[in-house]
Amino acid sequence: MRLVGTILLALLSTTLSAQSLGLGQSRTFRVQGTIKDPNGAVIRGVQIMFESALATKTTETNDSGRYQLDLPFGVYTMQAHSKGFRVYNRPPFCVTSSSGITFDSHSAR
Repeated sequence: MRLVGTILLALLSTTLSAQSLGLGQSRTFRVQGTIKDPNGAVIRGVQIMFESALATKTTETNDSGRYQLDLPFGVYTMQAHSKGFRVYNRPPFCVTSSSGITFDSHSAR
């Protein structure tokens, strides 16, 4: 596949926070963030996939470049892609508690 651009997607202020859904239900965490290009402009319509041994879920950034998704606790990989940009692959990360995690990334040319 030919890459239209040579810019990595920048993942800015991606925050993971855990929440309990109630007695007898599984525990989940919320992953959310904003995706911007190297110039700071938000990118809408970015396809984002989170994958683990237990779940695969996808979402898309809105007109403000934001996304939000609730996932069960576990070990996940993340992939984000948008036309004209390189695919962004986040190394595996594990969420097993209610402590919050913030991902800050910067783009490269």
